[in-house]
Formats: sequence, C-alpha cells, structure tokens
Amino acid sequence: MKTIYLNRNRFEYFSLTELREEAEKSNIEIGKNVNIGNGVDIGNNIKIGNCVDIGNNIKIGNCVKIANNITIGNCVKIANNVVIGDNIKIGNGIEIANDVKIGFSVTLENKIKIGNGVRIVNGIEIHKIIEFNSYYKYKASGYINILTGIEYIQLGCFVRTIEEWEADFDNNQYEFAINSKEWEKRKNVYEMIKYCLLNTKF
Repeated sequence: MKTIYLNRNRFEYFSLTELREEAEKSNIEIGKNVNIGNGVDIGNNIKIGNCVDIGNNIKIGNCVKIANNITIGNCVKIANNVVIGDNIKIGNGIEIANDVKIGFSVTLENKIKIGNGVRIVNGIEIHKIIEFNSYYKYKASGYINILTGIEYIQLGCFVRTIEEWEADFDNNQYEFAINSKEWEKRKNVYEMIKYCLLNTKF
C-alpha cells in the first residue's frame, strides 16, 4: 500500500486503477503504466501521461502537465503552471518554479533549481548551474553540460548557448525592447556568467 496526497487530501491505495479513479475526483488525470512513489503531494488540474515514473516525496503544484516517458527522482518540487515535455529525466532534489516549460528529451541532473518563467529547449542536458540574481532584475544563470562541455546562459526567460547569445548581441536582435541602461546591465551580467562558466573546473 502507498500513501499520497491528492489535492492535499491523504489517500492510500494498492493499485493504479484505484488511484486513477480517486484522482479523477480532484481533476487529476493519470495515464497508463504510471508508477507513483510514497509521500507524493499532487495539486489540482494535473495531467500525467503514459509511462511516467514518479519517485518518493514529490510535491506537484496546480495546473501541471507531465507528458510521456518521464522519470522524476526523489524529493522533487514542481510549482504551478509547469509543462514538461516527452522523454524527460528529472534527477533527485530538483526544484522547478512557476510557469516553466521544458521541451522534449531534456535531462536535469540532481539538485538543480529552475527559476520562474524559464523555457528549456529540446535536447538539453543540464548538469550544473551558476546563479546570478542580485545584480540583474531577471533570472540569470549559467548551465553546463559536463558530458558535452556545452555552456548555456539564461537571461530572463531565455536559455541559449554562448554562441547564440554572442550572435544576438552582435546583431542587435533583441527578444523585447529595452533601453540602453537595461541593455548594458544585460550584457554585463552575460559577460560575468560567461567568464564563470569558462573558468569552472569539475
């Protein structure tokens, strides 16, 4: 028997069929071949696809969509209005904030924190994050894929490689209109993160 919380209400169950029937009462949709561990807390208006493995002591907020072929480790926190695409691996201790969208075939290694409004494109493996949040008013982080050596930088809601950011700054092609002072801050934070990423040792 396993114990979970559906829309914050404690529920004990033996089979997935039993869980699925109870979950529907809380506007929670659970697909086929789903395994949910103990101590999982699931909010309202949730959709879980097929072939999903959810570990122990997970907290899932409201309005979350989890697609197919997903593995979620233990002690993961997923906030509200999150969309997780197909073929995703989420390691232990990951924290995903509000309004995050994750593409398909993404790997998030253990104990990574993803801030509000982040968009993660398809096919990325993230193993390390360096965060800068005090100087720049938007989320600013650096991500490193240890296996490939590719560095990604997040400014606001946009995650790109260093090469993509360089092209953006060189061509003056901005995602949204900002004044010269904000542009200067954005570029300075980018340079700080790039320096740290390129000089980080593992």
